[in-house]
Amino acid sequence: MIGLTRPRVQAVVAGASILVGAYDQAAIGVALAALRRAWHLGAGEVALVASASAAGMVVGGLGAGLLANRVGRRRLLLLDIVLLVVASFAAALAPNVGVLVASRALGGVAVGVSYTIVFVYQRELDGRGSGVQWMAATLWAANFGMLGAYAVGALLGPSLFGARLELGLGGILALPLVVLRRRLPETFVAVPERPAPRPRWHAPRLEDVANWSAWFAYQISDQGTNVLLPIIVAELGVAQLRSASAAALAVKAVTIPASFATIWIVERLGRRRLQLAGFLGRAVCFGLLAVVVAQDDPTWLAAVLLVCGLAAGSMGPDKTTVMGAALDDDPTWRARNQGIAQTAGRLGGVAGPALFVVATSVGGPALGVGVFAASALAGALITLATRR
Repeated sequence: MIGLTRPRVQAVVAGASILVGAYDQAAIGVALAALRRAWHLGAGEVALVASASAAGMVVGGLGAGLLANRVGRRRLLLLDIVLLVVASFAAALAPNVGVLVASRALGGVAVGVSYTIVFVYQRELDGRGSGVQWMAATLWAANFGMLGAYAVGALLGPSLFGARLELGLGGILALPLVVLRRRLPETFVAVPERPAPRPRWHAPRLEDVANWSAWFAYQISDQGTNVLLPIIVAELGVAQLRSASAAALAVKAVTIPASFATIWIVERLGRRRLQLAGFLGRAVCFGLLAVVVAQDDPTWLAAVLLVCGLAAGSMGPDKTTVMGAALDDDPTWRARNQGIAQTAGRLGGVAGPALFVVATSVGGPALGVGVFAASALAGALITLATRR
């Protein structure tokens, strides 16, 4: 193995778990369609499975933020990928819904650690700048993890065996990273100039609270759609359940250009403007989608609005809410801040799938999509309240 002395290669190896984690998060949405029928799961059990991973992310994100300065970034990067391998294989072999929920929660811990440490690590690798473009590129690449999950689901079909293979593939993808990450350097001790550290606990700044809240608001709709996209597509009448994974693949694929554009415009336009535009775009599109779906005869317009809403989020808050805390100038606070922000986001991720399932069971898919629109509007208002 060569080339791991280069910062760009190190950034890719660190960021690869975001792609694998994205595959893992989307895979459960594909697998749930088959598991729901095979195991005769009720709405509550579906919501529990869908939210288990996000609940684990809360634990992983907060724990990693607290431990990052003590044990270093590199050890946590290695821990998160080992946990992801174990959790993926456990989910694939789960004999019942209880074991599946536990394994999904463990996988969520791994993803939570990854989202807390990866971007901090990339920030610290970039001695010349902030690492914003590396972060944006990593988040853009995560789309291919989701696309891969939907593509595998479309190929395997809605069978129990296909669902198990779908879940286990995430562990197979993660295995090479266990070896590669052992060769990564530590970045925290190598920071040449550290500003005077802030107290370990202090009153949060306005921009800290705004970033935590914005990530929470965004993840309600983002985690909800990422985890449940095949089911949402079927519920909206865009496709039959059997072809929902293929339809979800097509829907998600068209958001990639919007996500790619972020790499080039985030530093030019600014995080705040990009975040505000993305939140407003998603709120408008999902709000109109709820109106269309309420007509009980969804047309092609429902698919267009769904795509536009996903694209708006992909171009803006999908990236900007993740970057904010990792860009903290104080390296002794950076990981803790990112851990708290990531935890807030994952709490939104817990709420998103659960709220959609419950709202849909009460008022149909129109109400479920309306919840996502309301959360995006809240994110826009939070962004407006900040100065940068």
